[in-house]
Parts: sequence; structure tokens; C-alpha cells
Amino acid sequence: MFLSADNPATVSLVTNTTENKDCPHLMVVNFTCMASEANPPVVNYQLYGSGGVFSVSNSGMWIKEITKEGKHVYGCWAEHPVENKTSASVTVTKNVPVQISVNLIKGNKTLEEGGDLSLYCSATGFPKPTVTWTKVGIDAPVNNNSWLNFTNINRDKAGDYICNANNTC
Repeated sequence: MFLSADNPATVSLVTNTTENKDCPHLMVVNFTCMASEANPPVVNYQLYGSGGVFSVSNSGMWIKEITKEGKHVYGCWAEHPVENKTSASVTVTKNVPVQISVNLIKGNKTLEEGGDLSLYCSATGFPKPTVTWTKVGIDAPVNNNSWLNFTNINRDKAGDYICNANNTC
């Protein structure tokens, strides 16, 4: 009697993550690497990413904690006696809330007319935040980028200015 050996036709990586809407510090991801039927069966599974192989498992299941912001690409590899197979890549995105600091680059907080002033709003987070400057009492944005510059300032520019930064968090 002759038995044929068949490698798995397909391998896929499935992820299930904790919600990242409120952008917690820690995101937990459940990874499951699945191979189609094979004879003999798959021996081991490996989870890998840009940092190399993370772990070997005979069940094809892992739980990983992600704290670093950004996009993380993973894949899995099914080890089989006939032929090893690799899954397609899966991207997991870890968002991070916006953090803002405002820096006075040029000039003084209180200026005399005719002076120059440059403020820079440093906003970090993932995805990259959009930045706008508004003047208290005026609904429309004064500026739609990180810089707020005044050249030869006059009294109609006097007031309180606020840096606003937003991302999906």
C-alpha cells in the first residue's frame, strides 16, 4: 500500500486585538496561524515580524502585548515535512494619543507693535496628528500647521492663541 504525502495548500494568519479606540498604553493581540489539511500534519508554526521569529508553537496560537506605536507587520510559517508554507502578511496598528508642547521660537510672549513672534506646536502621536491654531473668541482656525508666525505684529493680533492637535485617539 502506498500513501502519498501532501503539504498544506494554504497558510493564513488571523489576528484578534483588543479595541484600540481609546488608545490604551497596552494592546493585546491573539494570533492564530492556520494551515489547510496536510498529510502528514504540520509539525510546528512560527510567528515572525520585522524583528525576526518571535515564537514557535505546535498549536499555532500566540498572545502578544504591543506597547510601541505604529504599524507592525506579522506573518506565520507552517513547518511541514514535505514543504514549508508562509502566510500572507498581516498589519496590526497601535494608535497613541496626541501629546502637545508649545515652544516660543522667536520673540517674547508680550510683544510691542512691530515685533516678530514665532510659536511652534510640537504634537506627537500615532497616527500623526493634524495641528491647527485658534484664537480665543474666534471659531475659524488662524493657521492649519504647527507654526504660528507673526511679522511686524500690531494690536489687532493681541489675544490668547491655542494649539489644537487631533488624531483618531
